[in-house]
Amino acid sequence: MAARLATGRRLCVLERGKEWAPGDFAVGLADTLAQFRSSAKPDGLFDYRIGATVDVLSGNGIGGTSLINCGVVLAPDRDVFNRWPQAIQNRLRQRRDGRLRDTGTHHAGRRQRRRGRCPAQELVSPLERQGTPAPGIAVTPRAMPIAVNLRRYRDAPNAQGVWQAACTGCGDCVTGCRVGAKNTLDVNYLPLARSAGAEIFSRMEVDWIERLPDGRWRLHVLYRADGGATVQRR
Repeated sequence: MAARLATGRRLCVLERGKEWAPGDFAVGLADTLAQFRSSAKPDGLFDYRIGATVDVLSGNGIGGTSLINCGVVLAPDRDVFNRWPQAIQNRLRQRRDGRLRDTGTHHAGRRQRRRGRCPAQELVSPLERQGTPAPGIAVTPRAMPIAVNLRRYRDAPNAQGVWQAACTGCGDCVTGCRVGAKNTLDVNYLPLARSAGAEIFSRMEVDWIERLPDGRWRLHVLYRADGGATVQRR
């Protein structure tokens, strides 16, 4: 949304977490546990919230949860949008297969079908290629489309001018890509927003929002400097 709103406007994006470089991500279990966010470590990457019925794990940093998700990109089923605004439901009905796809995902899906494989196919183990379920798994695994740079950029800038390497198949997508191959928002959509004029600030946690007498709004934020010092700003 930031990239779409930035054109012709003054737009500021505030991110509570810090900016993560590929070499900053965890190596091993001990590193991963040390990067959980807490009051003692407010800039931790993993923000885990426990709810009554649902727990949520989100990413804390420039790029958000895209830093720690699996990178799987699937068009949602039609039933997902039954309670969404009518305009979106009308758009769904216009799609032949009843799925909501943006242009990029739609064309990517067609290319994958023509090739007879999805982008993750070359990363699937020989056991999975044979269609044999792994021990203890009741379903047959299959490759999914993933938002990972497999071979398009090899130690070169991508379309937004951000350096990327090719995937090595390490499987560390959910703890942070240390290679620089994962297509997280900080290497594509946010640079696109910045090129359109958006200003992006990290380590800015919004505390509360105040409406001023003249109708404008004031944000009260906590700036957490590197090292843990906290400064309140308006």
